[in-house]
Amino acid sequence: MPQFESHDTCIAYSNTVKEAFEVSARAIGAVADVKLDLAYRGVRISEDASVLITAHKALEKTGLTPDARIICGGTDASILNGKGIQTVVLGIGCRAEHSNDEHVYVSDMETVVKVLHNLFEVLCD
Repeated sequence: MPQFESHDTCIAYSNTVKEAFEVSARAIGAVADVKLDLAYRGVRISEDASVLITAHKALEKTGLTPDARIICGGTDASILNGKGIQTVVLGIGCRAEHSNDEHVYVSDMETVVKVLHNLFEVLCD
C-alpha cells in the first residue's frame, strides 16, 4: 500500500482500486458493483503534537526510528482523531496484514513490550 499524504490522497487511492475492479470485471464480461463508504477520515497529526513527540521519545529510547505517517484505515486512532482526540498507532510488528500470511514474530512482540515500558517511563518523567 502506498504512503498517503492527506485524506484526499486516501480517497484518490480508494477510487483507483475501485476502478481497477470495475475495469477487470468488464475485461471478462462481468460487472463489479463496488461501493465505497467513508467510515474514517485520514488524519495527519502535527509533528509538534505532544502525543507524537511522546511516542517518538519512547521509540527512540527503544532504539527504533519513528516513522510517522497518515493511516487511512479502521483503527481506534481513526475514530478518536475524528473526535478531536489526538492519537497515534504504535504497531505490533505484524507482517502481511490482512492476508493469509499475516504473522508476527515473537521478537517483534518483545520489542513492543520494551516500547510500552519506555512509553510509561517517558510519560512519568
